[in-house]
Amino acid sequence: MSMKYLATAILAKFDLHVERLSKHPKETLLGLSGENVRNVLDIGANTGQFARVALDRFPRARIWCFEPLPAAYELLKGIERRSDGRVTALNFALGAKQGVMNLNYHNEHSSSSSLMPTTAKCEELFSQTRAQTGVPVEVRRLDDVFPDFVTPPFEDLVIKLDVQGYEAEVIAGGKNTVGLAKAVIVEVCFDELYVGAPSFEDLVKLLGETGHRFAGVIEQFPAEDGHVIFVDALFKKAE
Repeated sequence: MSMKYLATAILAKFDLHVERLSKHPKETLLGLSGENVRNVLDIGANTGQFARVALDRFPRARIWCFEPLPAAYELLKGIERRSDGRVTALNFALGAKQGVMNLNYHNEHSSSSSLMPTTAKCEELFSQTRAQTGVPVEVRRLDDVFPDFVTPPFEDLVIKLDVQGYEAEVIAGGKNTVGLAKAVIVEVCFDELYVGAPSFEDLVKLLGETGHRFAGVIEQFPAEDGHVIFVDALFKKAE
C-alpha cells in the first residue's frame, strides 16, 4: 500500500479529503485564468466578491461591475477607487427591458437579493432570506449599455452572471453582448430557489443560442443531505 493511498484512507475515516489547490476548479476557473482576458462584466457584483478575484486572476483586464443595491454599490465604489482605473461600478440592474423594478432585498443576506420572488424551498434552506424589503431599482438592457463607448469592453471578454434567478432576462436583453464573450460564468440552481428561475437545461439552451457550450463546474454548494443546491458553471464559446 502506497503512502499516498494510506494517507487518503486515513483522512477518509475522518470525512476529510486533500486536493492540490493549484488544480482545484475554483482556483483555475477550469483553465480560464490562463487565457488572455481584457474585459470582465461582473453582473450581480454585490460587494465585489468576484471583482476581487478577477483583479487577481486577470491582471490585464478591466472589470465592469453591475450592482443595483445602494449599500452594496457604495462598497463597490471603494474597490473602484483603489483599482488604479481597472474597476468601474455601475449602479443599476440588467434585464430584458428598461425601466424601474422592485427588487426583493434580503435584509440579512444582501447577496441573495433578487428581482425574482423566493420560493418556500429557498426560505427553508436559507432562513436568512425570509426577511425582505422591496427596493425600487433601475433596470437596463445590457445591449444598450456600451454602444456609445469609444472603446466598448468587448475584446477578449468574460462575463460572470450571478443574478439570483434573473439570468434568462439578462441574457434576453444582452444577446449581442453575451455572444461576444469567450466565456460565461453563471450560477445555476438545481433546487428552485426563485419563482420562475431558469433550470440548467434552460441555461444550456439560452447560452447555446449565443454560441456557448457547458465546460464544467467551478464550484458546487451542497445541502446538509448531500444533494447539490446550486453550482457556478462555466460555458465557453464553441470553437
